[in-house]
Amino acid sequence: SEPAAKAVNFIGRRQTDSTFKFSVDLSFDPKANGQEAGVTAFLWQTANIQLGLVRSNGTTYLRYNSTEQQEKKIPVPASWLGKPMRLQITMPDPRTYLFAAMLASDKSRQISFGRASTAQLSPSGSFVGTLIGVYATCNGAGLGLDCPAATPKAYFRRWRYKGAEQYISETESVPSEDFNRVRGDPN
Repeated sequence: SEPAAKAVNFIGRRQTDSTFKFSVDLSFDPKANGQEAGVTAFLWQTANIQLGLVRSNGTTYLRYNSTEQQEKKIPVPASWLGKPMRLQITMPDPRTYLFAAMLASDKSRQISFGRASTAQLSPSGSFVGTLIGVYATCNGAGLGLDCPAATPKAYFRRWRYKGAEQYISETESVPSEDFNRVRGDPN
């Protein structure tokens, strides 16, 4: 198998709304190069966008990867090290993903990683078959499918996915809660 496919854990949920907000709190303190955990919009192995916490060259970074922008790395601010971080994916419109990180305890200081086109995952733009979720990997270290025994665990807490809008045409949308309401249900 390819090293990139070794020792990767992923869990996700299907994107069920044209636009949404997803966030999760990550507690992870990587100690060795290549140890990584984060959030992803995932369609398949070569069509995904990630924002993760990774150890590289002895430094812990927030690393953003997409087809449009590979290896955008920002050193984790010293005051954030060892503290739970909130990682977030939002879609302000059906053609754009926005990735951001912040301390779970202080959302006022946010690091944004720019806009990612949904065309990277689907040529037609927003695709409700995309999986939105979390991953952890040691990026090929270890033997077979297992990371080295000393690899720290990544803990994901406070999972939130909230649908915003469902587009019913190219230019018209309705709130997701209205669209998803069962007919005849007064609530």
